[in-house]
Amino acid sequence: MSTAYIWHLWPARHWPSSKAEEEKLVSELTNLDPTPATFDRSDITAVLNVLRLGMTFAEVIQHAPGLRPGRLLGAYTYLEKERKTTSAAFVALLDSPSVGALESLAAPAARILPIPTFWLSSAIREADESDNQKIAEDAVHQIRYDIAAAVNRARIIEKKLASLATPDEEAREKAVELGREIYDPYADSAWEHPFYLPTRVGALMPNRVADLIGETP
Repeated sequence: MSTAYIWHLWPARHWPSSKAEEEKLVSELTNLDPTPATFDRSDITAVLNVLRLGMTFAEVIQHAPGLRPGRLLGAYTYLEKERKTTSAAFVALLDSPSVGALESLAAPAARILPIPTFWLSSAIREADESDNQKIAEDAVHQIRYDIAAAVNRARIIEKKLASLATPDEEAREKAVELGREIYDPYADSAWEHPFYLPTRVGALMPNRVADLIGETP
């Protein structure tokens, strides 16, 4: 049995789903109930836990029989919509770093990348006040670089995990520790990096989820 940590709530392999596995989970839920249903916060938590533990619905239902595929699908669909909307706002702000763009894009962008959005917003305002657009251009360049580095760090770890498709017991322990390198809510993990732009729902950290669903004050 693989090593377990405090956030490993159900018996599972204990490392996050890959992009392909996340897509398979969505297909599995859709096949069971094709219409996303009304959901609540517990469904959001549940679908995220399934993804963070690398589980299928067939596996998790054995330990949490009250879960409903339609409700999990509804929660997932909502999170994915919010992730895409806020990510698009941030990218649009990078592409058009102006005071005018701040009015419509800064608030949604800050829900997915608060620190980079703050830095970029500050640079845009400083550039406008000093009539020196190079300030904003330099900020955009640095932020793009930092985001690319953070995303690449996570991608490298995910590729290592993907290479352990059918691991033996020793490799499973390694996979759990690799999983902690991308998702660990109590340590410096790749998905926790302030410049990591989440590429899918499963990569959303708890603080980003709270921002996306309006729990953060």
